[in-house]
Amino acid sequence: MKNKKPLEKLMNEYDQKPRTPLKIGVCLSGGAIRGLAHVGVLRVLYNEFIPIDFITGSSAGSIVASLYALYGYHSSWSAFEKTLKNKSIFKIKKNKNDELFDSGYFKGWLKDMLGDATFDDVKIPLEITALDIVSGKPIYIHEGYLRDAIYASCAVPGIWKPAKVGKMLLVDGSFGNDVPVEWLRSKGADVIIVSIVNIYNEFLYGSGLSLSRMLKLATSTGILKPLIMAGGAGLEYATRDITDKNAKPLKTLLRTLGLFGKNFNDQKWGTDADVKIVPSIGDFYSSNPGYLSKNKRTEFIAAGAIATWKKIPQLKHILGEIKLKKEMSTSASDKIKKQIKNVKNSFLKLVG
Repeated sequence: MKNKKPLEKLMNEYDQKPRTPLKIGVCLSGGAIRGLAHVGVLRVLYNEFIPIDFITGSSAGSIVASLYALYGYHSSWSAFEKTLKNKSIFKIKKNKNDELFDSGYFKGWLKDMLGDATFDDVKIPLEITALDIVSGKPIYIHEGYLRDAIYASCAVPGIWKPAKVGKMLLVDGSFGNDVPVEWLRSKGADVIIVSIVNIYNEFLYGSGLSLSRMLKLATSTGILKPLIMAGGAGLEYATRDITDKNAKPLKTLLRTLGLFGKNFNDQKWGTDADVKIVPSIGDFYSSNPGYLSKNKRTEFIAAGAIATWKKIPQLKHILGEIKLKKEMSTSASDKIKKQIKNVKNSFLKLVG
């Protein structure tokens, strides 16, 4: 009998490891190619034998979340790396005025990774977020082809045309709800972990003499937020008549920015999670994997891993506390039930 491969040994070890009885939900934000840091986050959780019971994602986070939910950690990274290698996700579209780049080319890239897989095929319950620019509301997707849901969540306004579903026009989910944790709570998650990699988190957590630092200072002094919300409300009102027929790239972009600005204060940015992981990536931002060298990709993944390692003690402490509370609650409940039963039996003997 041949020896098992190292990967098989590792996966068997993972499967045999005692699991926490608690339910754990993970949420991955948008962030374009910065979303590679999510891979490092998931790797550390995997190596620490912390199971994921539910997972959500928006934009770039929807890609990583879907691959993990469908294939598991090791196989998902293999599928992603294979399609990422030396391939751009952008192709200029000629003689069309509904999008700047060919959405069909991007959809082909997604199909290379996911095939015809649907939400029914995932091993871990999954939710994907998009923004409907007609109603102005975030949309949460749980059914259909994974590639279609991801396209809707990644449809960068002004770059690719929105995904049309009935009367809805769906675009990049990070503009509607970048860190969608609500569904995780509704599914019964005891602990929620979020990984946030979007560029505007550098506005809040960045350091050094950079554009991010200046924006952070503007935000902290209360100058930026009112301007964003006021400008957003104006754009949202000016583009309120958007339909499938007049959703040209510029109007789609302005409509999306308007909704994002108007509802800026409603974004919770992961403050309602139990553990918040913010990898240190810096100011680099691109939607095109082809712009990122292999070494840089490794750095992004490493940044996610490092940020997660730093949070492991906090995570395990929270898991321990919640587990203890649940055990104490169950013990107290059992004790009360026993006392009620004893009183009932005593009363029956008394009147019997």
